[in-house]
Amino acid sequence: MTEEQKKDDKVVISTAVEGPYDIGKATNDRNPASELVTAYIPRDSKVISVRAYIKNKPWGRGECDLGTSNWVEATLDGPEPMGWCRAFSRGQGTTSNARWVRVLFESWSHCNSRQCKLEVRYRNNAANMVGDDIVGEPLESGVLLDYSTMLAQHDKT
Repeated sequence: MTEEQKKDDKVVISTAVEGPYDIGKATNDRNPASELVTAYIPRDSKVISVRAYIKNKPWGRGECDLGTSNWVEATLDGPEPMGWCRAFSRGQGTTSNARWVRVLFESWSHCNSRQCKLEVRYRNNAANMVGDDIVGEPLESGVLLDYSTMLAQHDKT
């Protein structure tokens, strides 16, 4: 983790980002293309927000020419953000070393290849900090899992 957990009595808000991952294309209306994405944060953290994003990938030759899109936020368990795709919450939980957040991305489009990413904002509760928030730089959740594992091993000694 690159930022300190406490700076001048201020709370550090961190962001874990997973993705982008390819969702792909649906084979038919009953079999959507899907991608299950899991983000990991330190075990003693409090999740502040979970955001799912979807975008169209560049189209290849002979495919639909609807154009590449920017990232669009997909409300979890909500309406389709750009047509023929959705993001579904698949819960939160903990392992011995980390807290996890899962989102299932689905696309029913036969010609639109899509990508997805997951963003989890969290606050580390270990220091029981008070004050204004400091926003940290986004980190890949794999880095956070390694950090959480290291902390858990250190706590055992």
